[in-house]
Amino acid sequence: MKIINNLSSFLILACSLFFLNCTLISPDNNKNKTDTDKLFYVSDFGTKADGQSNDAAAINAAITACSDSGGGVVRFSKGIYATGSIHLKSNVTIKLDSGAIVKALTGVMDHWEPNEHDQGLMDAAYYHWEASLIWGKNLENIKILGPGTLDGSALTRSSDVPKGTGDKGIALKLCKDIEIRDLNIVQGGHYAILATGCSDLTVNNVNINTSRDGINLSQCSNVIISDCYIDAVRYENGVPAGGDDAIKLGSDLSLGEALPSTNIRVVNCTLASGCNPLQFGTETIGTFQNIRFENIRIKNAGKAGISIDIQ
Repeated sequence: MKIINNLSSFLILACSLFFLNCTLISPDNNKNKTDTDKLFYVSDFGTKADGQSNDAAAINAAITACSDSGGGVVRFSKGIYATGSIHLKSNVTIKLDSGAIVKALTGVMDHWEPNEHDQGLMDAAYYHWEASLIWGKNLENIKILGPGTLDGSALTRSSDVPKGTGDKGIALKLCKDIEIRDLNIVQGGHYAILATGCSDLTVNNVNINTSRDGINLSQCSNVIISDCYIDAVRYENGVPAGGDDAIKLGSDLSLGEALPSTNIRVVNCTLASGCNPLQFGTETIGTFQNIRFENIRIKNAGKAGISIDIQ
């Protein structure tokens, strides 16, 4: 069932939001620069980086040690790090060097966690974050930096997620002061990036090639997405055969209340989509305020370039 609250005010907001000016409160980019932070190489914690062994325990041990020391940089040198779910912590930067690939493994990902707000009213995938290649909840000052790659080829695109299988590349719930930069994401599952109830989020120079949703922002505030390339088209024999939204804004029931999506700017991005490159809704109950798109190039749209779905 798809729900919309206060339809008339939603329509007024939706029809005017493209022309609004907004002032964004961006994260302080001078915080915890990687060239001065303490370094924790995952190899020092026992990663194999052979593309087959499960490196999750070693990676998460490095993140915990970094966090316990007050924060710093967890660094991945060149190699293929096959892994289950990676657990983010506050004040930690994940840095993937050139040639570093973090690759999802089947059968060992975290399970969907319980969520009392999941009453079957909306797509269940919105309500769960932990069955992801990288996830975090209630965190602050976190960074995921390239130029390396997240490979989610083993993630499912379905909302029917067996235990041990992941369905998202990066999933964040109620986090603030977040940077995702200079990163490549190949096949991000259902959502390459899902951010729910997050604030002060910067996504810059991220290259996403996936077969379903690219970036999904649900009831987020103070967000800038810039200089990104997102291809959310599913191809068969080199021909577009489906896919989903490149960038979707929404406000669902996953947090148990209707929260607005506010102060979001998308600039200098190239988008391709098997559905809608820019999507408002569906399954949305909150309002949109101060949303701005600038210099957007749309290469492919399975439906519309910009879609507002209030059903």
